Amino acid sequence: MLSNPNRKIDYYCVTIAHLWFPTVLLLLLVFGQAISLEAIGIVWQWNWRTQLAIGAFTLIGAYIYISLKQLRSTPVLKDEVIGKTEDLAWILPKTKQEHNYFVWGVSVSAGICEELLFRGYLIPLISAQLPLYMAVFLSCVMFGLFHLYQGWQGVIKTSVLGGVFALIYIATGSIIIPILFHILVDVYSGTLFYVVRK
Repeated sequence: MLSNPNRKIDYYCVTIAHLWFPTVLLLLLVFGQAISLEAIGIVWQWNWRTQLAIGAFTLIGAYIYISLKQLRSTPVLKDEVIGKTEDLAWILPKTKQEHNYFVWGVSVSAGICEELLFRGYLIPLISAQLPLYMAVFLSCVMFGLFHLYQGWQGVIKTSVLGGVFALIYIATGSIIIPILFHILVDVYSGTLFYVVRK
């Protein structure tokens, strides 16, 4: 679908714009004082849950780094990863330039924007009318459907991942930690594909 590298980078740029447009509108509400930063989770709470999340983030980051280094020198693993990622080959980066756009543009934008919108804004909005567990469930479903381009299997995986991010958000009381985890997951998926396709 996006075999032309220029078309893929154009697609990344459009994706970034689509992510930031509603996020900028949300931030305008914040700066207009219609919503507070705290209301959308932009706070830092230094408690044992945050410390635990940072520890987990560090360990997962180290594991990802080590696994990517091992993957570079293991042809059998490369073939296995290629087989598992074939469905998303049209969107994942193959060249250095695509990888840079994907990591610094798409991954960072998705981490910030999707967490602010689906967890920071949507969960409190829905939980004002429904129980918290329903708010989390509905935000996860909407988050999954937002990734319908990955197919129904991708929708389910993304919904579950959204649930994990929501739990981290609720546990730490801050959207900052889920943003970091989200960016890490997206960077890993793009870098994994780039490494095996090099």
